Amino acid sequence: MAAVTAVGSAALAPSAQAATSTAAAARVAAEDARIAAQVKAGDPSIVPLAKKRGWKYKTYQATACYGYKHPFWGKKRNTAGCTVAYFTLSGEVAYNGKQAWGQWISYGSGHAYGVSVKKTWMGYWNNGAKKRPYYMDLGANGHVSVKFFEAHDFYLRIDVHRNGTAGLRGGAA
Repeated sequence: MAAVTAVGSAALAPSAQAATSTAAAARVAAEDARIAAQVKAGDPSIVPLAKKRGWKYKTYQATACYGYKHPFWGKKRNTAGCTVAYFTLSGEVAYNGKQAWGQWISYGSGHAYGVSVKKTWMGYWNNGAKKRPYYMDLGANGHVSVKFFEAHDFYLRIDVHRNGTAGLRGGAA
């Protein structure tokens, strides 16, 4: 005689229990896939449910200033280099330890008279962080020129790993 396990007021045979737990696991997997697809698409309506399922959201911001060798975290500083020209990159990433997806990205720039700052590209690289090197970038390229003096291309990258940690790269291209 097969063993019977009581569940609430009903009794299920072990094979029925296994089928029920397999069906429940399939429903959870399908729901997780749906949530991941909406996170990937940047759908803001999914944020509360995604957070309940282990997704975290973080905003990152970095700035590059004229004459600095390296970018720094945060917004522009009140320094001579930033007064001449600056470029700030901001964005939000959703991550869950297995994936990292850019939700939005924006930039701001400023410059003194006779100086120009142009964005030539802005976007995501390796969005999802599913492939090596297992991080994604919020990135921008640009061009700064000082009238009658010099001109330089620059790049700014915020490398966001699947666990939300981030690194910063940038400089003259």
